[in-house]
This record gives sequence, structure tokens and C-alpha cells, in this order.
Amino acid sequence: PETITHDASKSTTSQQLRIVSLLPSFTEILCKLGLSSNIVGITHECDYPTELTSSGRARVVTTSDINPRTMTQSEIHEAVCGSLTNGQSLYGINKGVLQDVKPDIIFTQSLCDVCAVSYPVVLSTCAKLLGGPKANVEAVVVSFNERWHEDDPFSTTPFSSL
Repeated sequence: PETITHDASKSTTSQQLRIVSLLPSFTEILCKLGLSSNIVGITHECDYPTELTSSGRARVVTTSDINPRTMTQSEIHEAVCGSLTNGQSLYGINKGVLQDVKPDIIFTQSLCDVCAVSYPVVLSTCAKLLGGPKANVEAVVVSFNERWHEDDPFSTTPFSSL
């Protein structure tokens, strides 16, 4: 997958690593791995763990025009279908916040544009805000099609044997 390159000359330990998670499940996994103190940016949908989301320690870096609290199911369906038909992302990145939190690594995915900020939006935003293609940021992408056999996206081949 295409990524923003990481500057290998920059020495980063887990204590210094500044992480942005663009998917709630990634946020939960990172916290379970003991990295909650390193998370500086999360999505507007992150609601767990509460000590991370309620403390304000991690700033919300995503935006969305979809609001399930004020929109009907029909309005949400129409907005989602319209966005996908027009090739637009349902979610955006708050560029000012992303720039302020100065991430070293951004966890995202390229599998589903309905689940998170679209991968092209992440790449273009990082390239513009964080120094272009030589930015000290690596976009980590989870894509089963690229990590497993391309002809069988539901392959049961474990990662360790690839």
C-alpha cells in the first residue's frame, strides 16, 4: 500500500510515540496494548476506554456530517448513499487539530469508506499538513486484501506464514 514515509533517522520509543487512531476499534486495541498514554488523536466516534475519551487527553481529529442524534435513519441512508455515489468520504479530518497533535504514526484502514475517513483523504491530508511525502508520519493501513491472498480476501492464512 501507498504510505507516507517514516523518517528512520528519527529515534522514537514507545514513551515518545504520538499516535492518532482513525478507527475506534484501533483505539481500543492500542489501549489494551498499553499505549493509551501515547494516543494524542482519536475519532469523533471513539467512546471507549472512557479514561481516554473523557479526559480530553486525546483530541478528536475527525469530522462527520452524519449525526445519528439529529438525523433520521432515512436521512442517514440518503447521506451515505449520496456520499458514496459522488465518491466523497463520509468523514473528514480536522486539519488544525491533526497539525496540533503532531502524530508520529496514524492508524487507519483502506477497506471501507463507510467505516472511517477514506484512505485517500488520510494520505492527501498528511501530505499537505505534515510535510509532504517525506513527512515523519507513517499511515498504517489494515487491508485484508493486501495482507492476505489478493484472490481470496477471506483467506485463513495466518499473518505469520506470509
